[in-house]
Amino acid sequence: MRDARTTPSSLRKSYSTFMNSAAQWLNRNGYAISRSPRIVVEQHEGSALIGLSEALHFREWPYRAGSKKRIDILATVQETVSLQDRVCTMATTRVNYFRMDGRNAIPTEMLHYDFVAPPTRMHPICHAQSAGTLLSRSEWPDTFSRNRTVDERGLGERGQNVRIPSAFVNLPGLIMILASDHMQEDHWMDFSEFCLPHFEGFSCMTGSAEMKSLIGSNGLCVWAWYEIQPHPKAE
Repeated sequence: MRDARTTPSSLRKSYSTFMNSAAQWLNRNGYAISRSPRIVVEQHEGSALIGLSEALHFREWPYRAGSKKRIDILATVQETVSLQDRVCTMATTRVNYFRMDGRNAIPTEMLHYDFVAPPTRMHPICHAQSAGTLLSRSEWPDTFSRNRTVDERGLGERGQNVRIPSAFVNLPGLIMILASDHMQEDHWMDFSEFCLPHFEGFSCMTGSAEMKSLIGSNGLCVWAWYEIQPHPKAE
């Protein structure tokens, strides 16, 4: 019998619960993110295709921890999950970074993270890759498109075929990466403690049984690639 957690509706609930909880924490602690977009789940030939109704908008985040310079980030995720095996078989995460000059948003970096199983020859199981184009304007949330003027003149040819092996990045993984890159350390510790139960209980994290035997349990997950020490307890 199919595990109840693998139905399209239960996957939608799982992803929505994580995203809503993460957005509440981020906004409460001064890391502005647009209201959680609707999680879109479509069933296709035994798999669930999972995406976002619009891109996430991380508004005026610190360029890095402690920096007064601010950046905007747009990001979206698409995943394919086997309903029978409850594993992710494909994931693409696209991220655009913008330097802010008043209301003018100047794109500075476009990345995407890919995962596909089973692996193909000469293709890392999980990898990060430079992109040459921005997300489609149809994916921009209103919080970005209404309040930003985008100057695309600096975009040029990029090494789009350079694939850098990476951790497995899906929706929770994306949030974890951005938190580690831009938060101050005490916030990172609090947020990682908040996220870990979601990671450990989140289905579809490590691909097929074949991948687990090659990489090891949870070895593909973003959170497994960080050394996360608990807060020192007050005496």
